[in-house]
Parts: sequence; C-alpha cells; structure tokens
Amino acid sequence: MVSIQRKSWVVGQPRLIFDHEAWLLKEGIVINYPKVTSHLNIFITGVALTAILSLILEYGFYLGVKTEALLHRLDLFIVGIFLAEFFFKLALAKEKRAYLTANKVDGVVIGVFFVLILFINKLFTAPELAQFLGRIGIVSPAEAYIVISQGYILVALLLKLPQLNKALLILKLNPSLVVILAFLTIIGIGTMLLLLPRSTTSGKETTFLEALFTATSATCVTGLIVVDTGTHFSLLGQLTILSLVQIGG
Repeated sequence: MVSIQRKSWVVGQPRLIFDHEAWLLKEGIVINYPKVTSHLNIFITGVALTAILSLILEYGFYLGVKTEALLHRLDLFIVGIFLAEFFFKLALAKEKRAYLTANKVDGVVIGVFFVLILFINKLFTAPELAQFLGRIGIVSPAEAYIVISQGYILVALLLKLPQLNKALLILKLNPSLVVILAFLTIIGIGTMLLLLPRSTTSGKETTFLEALFTATSATCVTGLIVVDTGTHFSLLGQLTILSLVQIGG
C-alpha cells in the first residue's frame, strides 16, 4: 500500500492519505480507463462468489448427474471470465511489462493451466499415470479437463485474497479487531464446511454444536474433540480440519 503526504487544510499539518492511483502505479496496473476496471472488479467479485458457491455445491453435497453437468459448464464459464480479466487488464495497462511483473504469479498459473490443457490427452497414454488418475476418479480426458479447470478456479481465488487484504487496510480497522474478526471468520467458514453432507461419513450426521466445537478447537489448536475425527468425518471433513489447524497454528 502506498501512502502520500498531502497538506491537510483542517489540521494544518501533512497527513498520510491512501492514494489509490499511487498504489495502482506501484502495482503496475494503472490503466487508461480506471472506471472500466472499477466496474470490472465489482463484476469479478460476483464471479468469485459464484465460483465459491459452485465448488461448495459440487464437493459438499450429493447432486444428480444433470446438476453436476450444469455446474461443470458454470465452472468452464468462470475459468473463461478469470482468463479474460487477466488479458483485458493487460490490454488496458499503460505499462504492459509492469503489469506482467506485478502479476507474474497469475501469469505462471495461467501458463501452467494452458500447458496441462494442451497435453491433457497425453496424460492417459502413460499406463502408470492413467492408473493413478483412475484411482482418484479421473477416468477420461473430459473429467481431467474439469478437475484442472476447478483447480485453476481455486488457485485464482487464492490469488485474489491479497486484494481483500488491501481493502481491509483502507478501512483502517484496529489490528486487534482484525485478528479477532479473522479468527471468527475462519471458525465460521470451518463450521459451515463441516456441516456439509459430504464432510461426514455415510450414515452419520454432524450437529451444529459438534461442527462449531470442532472448528473452534482446530483453529485454536487445542486438540479437543467431541467426535472421533477418523471415523466420523470423511476425507473432505478431515481436510477441512487439517486446513483449520494449519491456518490457526
């Protein structure tokens, strides 16, 4: 974040003011049409929320074949939007090289995505690799394409987290309040994920208090449990708990 000293006509002394244009310049993404990018960012936020909802529905609930097919089409549309955002901002950037430098991680991820898509058919020509993919439920290039697309969506969402951090900096919240809100948010998200039908093993259910206690315990790394983690929760639930432990620890 870049702050620029300006004269304050009220106090009469220089004060630090967040300058959005200066931050954009430092990040290398100053564009010729800032209003267009502002509206685009709002649209992308909506797309990101839709992507999160799509992934939660597909991996957290037991859905029919038609519903899964619809979500797969939605995932492909979201991938197209994220890719278009990167290249659209590149086209509008005043300094192309500065934009690519500031967003080199995004560029690398996009490059890896395209390489995987181009060689997706060859993944199944190697017997050992094809056998491994079959063990995790990927038995055709079409399914591999969907998984790669969903993986790209997940990584793209993670890369957008720093933008949220910058937005919080603009709000100038108390640091202690930010820490408290962060823990509460993590616990809340963890609780909701543990309540998903696919987070528990077949024939078992997780109550709200069990999910809340487990999420809180994992985030605070207390080691306390109310249900047997190994038998009660599925792979998704166990990965959720492991993620909470890593984030909280």
